[in-house]
Amino acid sequence: MDQRSDAAIPLREKGEFDDWAGRYESGLLYNVFFRTLHRRFVRKIKPLPGAEYLDVGCGTGAVSRRLVRKGARVTGVDYSPGMLAVARSLSRDMENLAYIQGSADSLPCEEGRCDGVVTAFSFHHFPNAEGALREIRRVLRPGGSMFLCDATRNGMLSRGVLRIFHYFMARKGVHTHGEGDRYYTLGELKGLVEQAGFSEVKARLICILPWVAVVSGVRPGATKGEDNGQ
Repeated sequence: MDQRSDAAIPLREKGEFDDWAGRYESGLLYNVFFRTLHRRFVRKIKPLPGAEYLDVGCGTGAVSRRLVRKGARVTGVDYSPGMLAVARSLSRDMENLAYIQGSADSLPCEEGRCDGVVTAFSFHHFPNAEGALREIRRVLRPGGSMFLCDATRNGMLSRGVLRIFHYFMARKGVHTHGEGDRYYTLGELKGLVEQAGFSEVKARLICILPWVAVVSGVRPGATKGEDNGQ
């Protein structure tokens, strides 16, 4: 598996994500597909009021804003300056929400800081998936939960839908979307999270064609009776 750091992603690819940022939440794909799945994802998270969450690969901040509306305090992390600029513009009047530039496999966050970490439709972009999961585990407090949402490559139909998606992304000018991306099966995602040292790992589907999964896990070490947010 390619173990590049996010910081080593080619500048052309970063630039195309920057260019895509202004169109991301205005297109038909977002309004028909992603908006619904973001809502389902946050419903699975059940964010606790006042809890501190990190949104890794936050993009334009769609999930971050939903978490804040549920009462959470959120920091969004993304390596694309263009995505972060749009995220800030869409949330300028919101409190308890901040955005910082950073890499998934080297998160700009102290160890044990977060009650929860989420990542939505970004995991397939992470060149170093194992490193990203280790970082997510590091920044969680003992007993804190991680939630990962992404499309999977389960079945021929799902893989076909992903190929069509990448075709239309190229038509929108995001030519590197899909080049070097790695989609996993539901079982592979669950295995990666378990191998990263999480306990109570659960994997379930929230959509078909393509199959979209939510995988959750807990950083071990919660004190007895402590609520882990699941």
